Amino acid sequence: MTGGGREVLRDVAHPWIGQRVVEPRTGRTGRLGLVVEHVSYDVLGRERVLWTEAHLRPTDRSGWEWRADLDALRCAADEQPSGRPTT
Repeated sequence: MTGGGREVLRDVAHPWIGQRVVEPRTGRTGRLGLVVEHVSYDVLGRERVLWTEAHLRPTDRSGWEWRADLDALRCAADEQPSGRPTT
């Protein structure tokens, strides 16, 4: 980080927490356990979300917890709550 600003992590409430999600690029599936925003603040205190990271527990028998960009995930078809968008 340059210019005297700072970067923080922020826990975010997300409607998909506890839901099964899919990362289409890899085909991995998991339950969304935590969503964290990486936020930077400039010297004037203005914030900018750099990226949003999802922490997942596997449901694909891989045995490994993993992280992914939240924007790359899709709610699994068998768990889509009615009326909630899939993006």
